[in-house]
Amino acid sequence: MQIQKTERKEIWYLKKKGYSLRAIASMLQRSPSTISREISRNTVCGEYIPHKAQMKSYQRRYWVQKELPRIWNREWKPFREFMEKKLSQEHPWSPEQICGSWSLSHPDQTISHSTLYRFIHRWEFRLHKKLPHQRYKWKRRKNGTPKRVMIPNRVWIDDRPKSVDARETMGHWEGDTLGSKKGEPENVLGVIERKSRFLRADIMPNRKPHLAAKKMRQWHKKHNFSSITLDNGIEFKHHEKIGCDTYFCHPYSSWEKGQVEYAMRLLRRLIPKKSSLQYVSRYQLHKFVNTLNHTPRKCLNFKTPHEVFYNIHD
Repeated sequence: MQIQKTERKEIWYLKKKGYSLRAIASMLQRSPSTISREISRNTVCGEYIPHKAQMKSYQRRYWVQKELPRIWNREWKPFREFMEKKLSQEHPWSPEQICGSWSLSHPDQTISHSTLYRFIHRWEFRLHKKLPHQRYKWKRRKNGTPKRVMIPNRVWIDDRPKSVDARETMGHWEGDTLGSKKGEPENVLGVIERKSRFLRADIMPNRKPHLAAKKMRQWHKKHNFSSITLDNGIEFKHHEKIGCDTYFCHPYSSWEKGQVEYAMRLLRRLIPKKSSLQYVSRYQLHKFVNTLNHTPRKCLNFKTPHEVFYNIHD
């Protein structure tokens, strides 16, 4: 909390009376270092005067907000070039990913993502439109419970081992689908490994259960699934044919498989809502998924899902 104008008057008065810095700090319920710093920074011509100290403090805060940030300095030019490159690519990185990746390769030149956000919004607004975030309006849920087809032999997520929640071992996945334009049967089926955040996805011609089970069984044979957590969509009716333990979230509780929900939100950059999958090829989807798997994540200490999944060491 900043020193207030009334406190500066008290500091001046007590200092004039010969009180020590510790005594002044005790009376004002401040730390001695705060009082010492206040006097040293706001002394004018060797004398601490309340109204002059107040003006000096105000001017300092004012010009700190107005002055150019350090990113404009010459030594930060490589970072600005790196930032513009990552924001201008086909699938841009977020400021947090940019700063995290830069800090790993330049430990002597670190910067926070909040600083980068302020820099873009205040000084480089032309880059604002290149930020990857997109917002969608919430839709009010209609009254009544829609009729659902029962999925046989479901095991609820309550019975899933606690080690899966803790992400202690690899091999536990989450699955979900991403819808296309209303009235079109095509959809994207995706699965993500919980510990490494490694993503697999493919375009499906429709939501028939046997096709989803067949695709996930192929991924299971390649990556050896230990378990997979799904929602209650009819496309997962044949879950027993996948070949691994399957668990189901409670109805209308998609947050229980939040990792794949986040991955589907990232896929929305390629496939916006109400858009048609007829204009997205498998090659484009796989290329985008590969980009996500090679993008550093804060939760992985800014390593990529590909590096963690395949245990690639530095």
